[in-house]
This record gives sequence, structure tokens and C-alpha cells, in this order.
Amino acid sequence: MSREALDISHREGHAPHHREHVNELILEQPARFGCQVVEALPAHRAPDLSFTVDTEAQRRAVESWLVACGGASDEVSLASMIAIAGAEVAA
Repeated sequence: MSREALDISHREGHAPHHREHVNELILEQPARFGCQVVEALPAHRAPDLSFTVDTEAQRRAVESWLVACGGASDEVSLASMIAIAGAEVAA
């Protein structure tokens, strides 16, 4: 999403779900924002995993995966996170 699209979403998205998720207004108006579906690379496909952080337990889980990957959040690849989290889920 572009900064411009996010700015529009912030200015115009007044419904409660627009305030909770910054992309809702954008997704509701795909033609306006030029939305496209981009297929993930095979190494980035993990439909059984979630990296959503809405609870303290989820924060701790993601934090432990980052530590296991050996770096700060800006130094860890998605493929590494999927490998670590996937191994934990499978165990």
C-alpha cells in the first residue's frame, strides 16, 4: 500500500472496522486504489501459520521466533520465520 492510499484511508475511513485495520477502506474500493492479488513465492506460503499479534501470548510467540531466528525484527526474513514457527507448530 502506498503512503497516499494509507493517508486516504485515514482521512476517509470512519467506520469502526476502518479504524481497526488500516487496509479495510482500501480493500472495499479496489478499483480506486488499483488493488491486485500478488501470489506469494512458495517459500513464503504458510497458510497454517499466523503472525498476527493481538494478545500478549501472541506477542511472546512472535518474539521467541525472532530470537530463534537470531536477529531483530528488521533482520529476519519471512522464510526464516516460517521455518521456525512451522517447526514449533509441528512439534
